[in-house]
Formats: sequence, C-alpha cells, structure tokens
Amino acid sequence: MKIIISALDGLSWGLGALILVMLFTGGKILHLEHAKIEFSSLDAWVWVWLALLVTRWRIGGRQISPVWLFFKNHLDEIWTRPDRSSRKAGWAAGLLMLALFVAHVFKHYNGMTHAYDVTFIHQALFHWISGPVLKCDLCDGGTYLGEHLAFTLIPLGPIASIFRGFFWRDAWIFFLQFVIFLSPVYYLWKKGPWKKEVPEAALLVCLIFFSHRAVRGNLIWDFREDHIAFGVFCLAILSLFQGRIFLYAAWAILAAACKENIAMILPFLAAPILFEKTLPLSALQRKLLASTTVVVSFIYLAIAFRYLIPIFNPIPGTNEIAVRLHTLGSTPAEILINSLTSPSRVLKLLSGIFTFEALKYLVLLLGPWFYFSRKAWIWWIPALPGIGMNLISGAGTQRSLNFHYEAIILPFLLTATLLGIQQIARKQWALGLAFALAFSSRWPGHYLQEYWPDPRKWAQTHALDIRTDPGVSVAASLEELAHLNQMRELKIKTTE
Repeated sequence: MKIIISALDGLSWGLGALILVMLFTGGKILHLEHAKIEFSSLDAWVWVWLALLVTRWRIGGRQISPVWLFFKNHLDEIWTRPDRSSRKAGWAAGLLMLALFVAHVFKHYNGMTHAYDVTFIHQALFHWISGPVLKCDLCDGGTYLGEHLAFTLIPLGPIASIFRGFFWRDAWIFFLQFVIFLSPVYYLWKKGPWKKEVPEAALLVCLIFFSHRAVRGNLIWDFREDHIAFGVFCLAILSLFQGRIFLYAAWAILAAACKENIAMILPFLAAPILFEKTLPLSALQRKLLASTTVVVSFIYLAIAFRYLIPIFNPIPGTNEIAVRLHTLGSTPAEILINSLTSPSRVLKLLSGIFTFEALKYLVLLLGPWFYFSRKAWIWWIPALPGIGMNLISGAGTQRSLNFHYEAIILPFLLTATLLGIQQIARKQWALGLAFALAFSSRWPGHYLQEYWPDPRKWAQTHALDIRTDPGVSVAASLEELAHLNQMRELKIKTTE
C-alpha cells in the first residue's frame, strides 16, 4: 500500500508541475502521425490530478495528500496577507490582459480575421457619420443599425475615427474593447457586492475571472456591441449595490440601447432586485424599481421590434433575430407576438435545447464559477434569457464560448461569484480555484503561440492597411476587407 501511495504522490507532484507549466506558458500540442496529445488545455489534466488526490485520500486512510497540502497552504498564506494578494493580483491581471491583447493583435495582423467579424464594426466606427449613421457597406441597409440596434456605438465613433489614418487603427479599437470590458469589472469588485473591501481575495478574484473561457474568448474575439453591454450591466449592478436608483436607471436605459435583445434580459433583473438581501433598498424601492424595469423593457422591446428594426433594415427575413428564431416567425414583430400567443411554437423551439451539445454548453458555461456562484443563485435568473437565446439558436457558434455571445450573461454570473466568495470560508477558496481551473481550457500563452507573427502575412496585411485614400472604392475578398476598414466604400470581390 505504501508503494501505491508513494506512486500516487509522485504522479500528483509531476502532474501538478505540468499543470503549472501549461498555466504559465500555454503548453503545447504534440502532433503525431495519426493523433495529437493536448498539453495546452488544462481541463483533462486538472481532473486527472484531482482524481489522483481523491484516490490517494481514500486508500490512504483519509489522509490528505501532501501535494494538496502544499498547494492549499501556499494559497492560504497568500489569502492571509492582503498586501501580498493584491500585489500578486496586480501582476497576474496585468500579464494576462497584456497577453490576451497582444494575441488579439497578432491574430488580426496575421490575416486570421474576417470582414464579417471586423469590418462590420470598424468601418461603422471609422465612418460613423459618412452617409448613414454607422455606415457599413456589408450590412443590410448600409448601416450597422440594420444588423443590430447598437446605438451605443455612435458615441465611440469620434474616438475611433481619430486613428482612422494610422496603421494600428484596428488595434486602437481592440484597446477600446479591453478598456470597456475590463474597467467595469474592477469597479464592480472594488465597490460592488462586498460590504467592505477584501484585498486578501484579490488574487482569487483575478484567477477565477480569467479562468472562464468565455471571458478570454470575449477578449480574443473582435469588438462587438455586446462588450459594451457587458460593461454597462456591470455598472448597473454596481449602482444597485450602492443604492443609487437613478444611476441604475440610466445604466439600464443605456444597456437597452446596446442591442435589441437586451430588453429581453432586463425584466429578469427584477428577481435579484426583489430578493437580493444585500441590496441597500427598502421594500417599496424594490417593488417600484423591479416593476419599472419590467414595464419599460417591454415598452422598448415593442417599439424596437415594431418600428426601429424595420426602419434600419426594411428587407424581410434578414434581421439577425428573425434568422436565428425563424421557428417563431419571419419578422421581429411576428416573433414577439408568437412568443406570447403561440405556446406550441415556443415548445417546438425549446425542444431543440435537450441535446448533449446543450448540456455540454451549460457545464462549460456554469462550471468555472459554480463553486462560488451557487451561494448567490438568485443572480443566475437574469442570466437565463441570454443562455436561452444561445441554446435555441440554430448557430452553433453561439454555444462555442469562443465569441461574444456570453458577454450579456457573464455580468450576472460574475456578481453571483463575487457574492459567493464572500459567503464561503477562506479555507475553502483553494478548492473553488481548483474547480475553476478544471473548466478553464487554454490560457493566454497558448494564444500567443497560435497567433505568433508570420512575417509574410504581416507584410500582406500591411500592404492593405497603408491604403488611406478614403475616396477610392475597393472590392476585395472577405479576408482582405478586414484590413481595409478605413476605406469609405467597400465591396465584396466575387469570382465568376
């Protein structure tokens, strides 16, 4: 038995070291002749490591593995020293953000972006008042508003257009994306759910936050109005915990202006407004705020679907919501009416969510933060409509966690996680972090390796990016158009 225990300890030490290497460097994928070995995704390796620790505990007479004690004691020492935790969190957050930003820039200038991902937004921002508002030659109606009612992009137009004539113009928008997405998270943590500042949890919050693959996916993927919605939701939640009702109302209105589907999410905020005990609101304030949020959301939803969407996109059957929810109707108005009056259509649509793919999506979405967020599950309720939209969509990309589709879900899961950390004993934090790592997949070092600059591709994109004559009309492939966002007139080059 001692030999088995020693073997398990040796394997645990070795595997723990491998996990740390993958965490810090991104690991490596070994490609064999007929297979590959994944040394970059943490998921399987962390689960095997935890299984070894549990096995050792069971056959060792419930004696805790020295490997786990080393891991836990080292973290507990950090938790008990606020200055050390804050300092390490600052370094970790800075390095993770830098790695993700650099990887994003590498991806773009390596020619690995697409016009329907980049040009949609970038041309709209660079030429926000050139003809139609948020001009977009690839969008229905010639404006990005024909794709989505993203009115909050308009104020960013003057900021983005400052750099329209520079080579790094697209990187500037990526920088704005990082600021918009990450700054509200910092303020939500520092001044939000916690009644007092808890600097000893700084490193834990940092690692838990970046452990979610959807967080990293939102930062590696290209800028969308969903990133603005994420930041605005964080600030709206912060206002609730500060008891600043009118500021919350302002943020909620701004959130609705981010995208037409946000008004479907806002009514579900009524649940935490009514039942979250830590909010500094009276019973009357809770009822008024919850009811007002619901009523105003439905009013805006009706106006948006009945009038605003047809104004900016009069072409039937091309609206993004109509395409994804075609079972409920061919226009946004039909979808809204049928969702309220036709239970059979709704049930037919919902039947598609009972699949293995849907279960996998839920596990990967909720898993990283579940250990902590379960303690404040009331905040899961406003996350449900966003989750539902992704599950019922016919587009598999909405369930891959690699794009922007979780941005409207994460603020509520993050709030639940922050509240849960406060409610769970400090001695259990290490276990919660281990579970988060077990769902975390590939860390930023992997993206740096994957998108490392190729001189030939950078030369090709540079040749496109130096075109600065806005009066020229350009026809190019979708990959080339991703680097011609500064041009005023763009067309997709077709082949006969």
